[in-house]
Amino acid sequence: MTLEKAKKLFKEGRDEEAFVEFRKLLAENPTSADFFTSFGKLLVSVNQIETAERIAGTATKMPDVTAESWLLCGKIYIKLKNFNVAKGSFMEGLLLDNENKEIHEELGLLLKNEFYEYQNALSHLEKAEQSPRVLSSIGLCYRGLFNDKKAEEYFLKAIEKDKFFAPSYTYYSNLIVDTKDYNSFYKLYDDFFDEKVKDNHAMVILSFGKSLCLYLENRIEEATKSFSGGVFFPDVIWNSFELRSI
Repeated sequence: MTLEKAKKLFKEGRDEEAFVEFRKLLAENPTSADFFTSFGKLLVSVNQIETAERIAGTATKMPDVTAESWLLCGKIYIKLKNFNVAKGSFMEGLLLDNENKEIHEELGLLLKNEFYEYQNALSHLEKAEQSPRVLSSIGLCYRGLFNDKKAEEYFLKAIEKDKFFAPSYTYYSNLIVDTKDYNSFYKLYDDFFDEKVKDNHAMVILSFGKSLCLYLENRIEEATKSFSGGVFFPDVIWNSFELRSI
C-alpha cells in the first residue's frame, strides 16, 4: 500500500478505491504534506468540503509543506466563502513559490471577484498562465479601472486565443455597447455566429445586444425583427459589464 497507488487511483477517476487507500494510509499516522494535500484534493472532488478543510489544514502544518498545500486550502476556503482566509492561504503559497502560475491566477480572480481590488488583481493575473479566462479577467479588471482601451485589448486577445471561449464575446460586447461603437458590435455578432460558438447564454446576450444597438440607432423595425421571437422590449435595461462572472 503506497501513496503513489492512492494518487494513481484518484488520477484515473477511481475515487471510491482511492478513498479506501487513503483511509488505510491515514491509519498509519502519516507525516507527509504530500499525503494530506493529495487526500484533501480527493475529498474536494467528492464534495466532502469540511473534511477536506481539516485534512488540507493538516498539510500546512507539516514540515515539508509546499505551495500546493496552500493552493488547495485557498480553493477550499473559496468554496466555504471564507474569502479572507482564502486570500491569506494563497499569499502563504506564494511565499513558498512566487512563480506558481495557478496561485497567481486564483488569487487574482479572488481579488477581482470578491475584494474589487482591480489593480492588485492585475499584478497577479499578469503572472498567471495567459488563458482566455485569465485574459478576459484582465480585461474586466481594466473595465473596473475605467480603462476601456486596455480592456478592449485583452478581450480581443482572449477571443484570438480561443474563438470558442464564449465569455470573451459577451464581455467585449458589453464594452462595445457602453461605448456606442455599434459597427464593431455588428462585426462581433457576425464573428460569433460565423464561428458557431455553442453557448446559449452568449447567444442571448449578443442577440439582445444587436437589437439594442439597432434600437439605439433608431432602427426600430430592424431591432424588433432581430430580437429572438421578433419581440423587442426597449424598457429592458442592458446589463453593462459583469466583473464577477468568470
